Amino acid sequence: MERIVEIGIKRLEWPNREEIPFTKDPKANDLLNDIAYNPHVFVLACLMDRQIKAEKAWIIPQKIFDIIGSHDFKDLESISLEEYKKIFTKNKLHRFNNDMAEIFYKGVNSIKAKYNGNASEIWEGRPRPSSALVVYRFLEFYGCGIKIATMATNILARQFKIKFSDYFSIDISPDVHVKRVLSRMGFVPHNPSPEMVIYKARELHPEFPGVIDFSCWEIGREYCLATNPICNECIVSSSCKKIGVPIFITEPAKVPNAPSALYAEKFGVEISSNWSGLIGLTQIKGKTKRYIYTRISWSDVIVRMRIGLALGTDYLIDTLIKTGHVWEKHSHSAKIPDSWKT
Repeated sequence: MERIVEIGIKRLEWPNREEIPFTKDPKANDLLNDIAYNPHVFVLACLMDRQIKAEKAWIIPQKIFDIIGSHDFKDLESISLEEYKKIFTKNKLHRFNNDMAEIFYKGVNSIKAKYNGNASEIWEGRPRPSSALVVYRFLEFYGCGIKIATMATNILARQFKIKFSDYFSIDISPDVHVKRVLSRMGFVPHNPSPEMVIYKARELHPEFPGVIDFSCWEIGREYCLATNPICNECIVSSSCKKIGVPIFITEPAKVPNAPSALYAEKFGVEISSNWSGLIGLTQIKGKTKRYIYTRISWSDVIVRMRIGLALGTDYLIDTLIKTGHVWEKHSHSAKIPDSWKT
């Protein structure tokens, strides 16, 4: 079993419910975590989580409560759509204030009409609902897509310890952190499509594909940073292939397998390779030489590069693009550790 899956399963099996720090506001977090008595707060916050930072989205309900002086569901349902639009616009609660005001308003009214004002009926019941049914119920909300629906259902199962009859339909949410972690670990190529991430997670753990979601997100946010990743502190460092991670090489040795000379007068040239491992290329500008290295996965055989003109040399490159990180050595030689050869 893959290390990232083991971590996800262990977290799922923890007996105690986690207190989730959705925001930096303790009062907001208390309400968001109180799904027993204020489940509507969690549901409405989920609906706000799009195209802004999560912390800003999840605190929107609390800001509305502060403005109207109540978090009671009956007080929320008494507010008109026009009033919600005024609240959103005046207080700049979201990037898309009118649209999100409508989503919030219709969310309140859907909870009232379908669940008698008790949002916990979305995930509670006897017999236990299937994961597919819970995801479907979230999808019924105006403005809720599959990403939000699976995210909400995943949080309920994984951190709030809500029991479902199965977990097959809880997919991973392929956000930027999750994509980066799975790519560097070698499970998917660089810049994968959302579908590739979803189906890879289904392959890794078919019974609960989303079990690795939070671990990937947390690793990407705290350790596997876009630049300057903290690999030595990462909990999956020993099993990570570190594809595309910048490594500074200091010991001399011959550069292997460099592509033969290329002639380019325009940018945007595509250089293809049918081998994997380390690629060494040289940028030549006047009398200056820079030796740049990148590691690509076997599935990422097309390396897109922006190339500066160079003649009469075995190597040339201006700036690597589309392949993530590169690393540089200021001499013509570098030792390639065996662990980095694939």
